Amino acid sequence: MRHRILLALLCLLLPATLPAADPAPRKPCLPCEEEDKNAERGYPVKGRILGTDPERSQVLLKHDAIPGVMRAMTMPFNVDPKILPGLKRDQVILGRIEKRDKEWWLFNIRILGAELR
Repeated sequence: MRHRILLALLCLLLPATLPAADPAPRKPCLPCEEEDKNAERGYPVKGRILGTDPERSQVLLKHDAIPGVMRAMTMPFNVDPKILPGLKRDQVILGRIEKRDKEWWLFNIRILGAELR
C-alpha cells in the first residue's frame, strides 16, 4: 500500500519537474536564409562535389555524417536542373537534403569559399 501511494505521488509530481517544451519553431541552419520556406525542411549537409550528371540532374557528393540520418559517404543527389550549371567539381557546399519518394534531393545549396576546403 505504501509503495502505491509513493508511486501515485511520483506520477503526479514528475510532470511539474520536467522542463516545458520550447514553443519557438526550430531554427534554420546557418547558411539558410530566415525567410526561405525551405530553411527548416530536410537535414543540413556539408560536402564536396565530385561530379555532376546533367542528363539525370544529379551531383555526386562526398558528404559528412548526418547524425541520426546517414553516415559519411559519397552518393548522388537530385538537384534542380536550373542550378546544376553553377555546380562544379571540387566545390565545397552547404545545403539541405530531403528524401522525396525513394530518392534524395539536395537543395538550398551554398557554395563555400576555397579557404574552407
